[in-house]
Amino acid sequence: MELPPAAVSVFLAFLDATITHFGLKGGRVEEANDAVLWVYRRLPPPVFIAVFALVAGAISLVLSRLFGLAGQAGFVAAGLLPVIWNIWLLFRTRKAG
Repeated sequence: MELPPAAVSVFLAFLDATITHFGLKGGRVEEANDAVLWVYRRLPPPVFIAVFALVAGAISLVLSRLFGLAGQAGFVAAGLLPVIWNIWLLFRTRKAG
């Protein structure tokens, strides 16, 4: 039962990292998380996206072991917020600029 929520976490993290890459590459937005920016600057974009997504999947599986489905569901819900925020920021900067 822990694999479907983990797959959703991987997909959401993939979207988040991809949107982050396009925002940073275009210079339209800045990354607020210094750790993510540090990793982004040191890895090629495809590797950054893959690592970002796989780490989210691993965290989801660990949360499943520690807290069960409720822990994973919370992580999935929390993973949806950056995706929505990044899409909104890119849309807003496109409109403004």
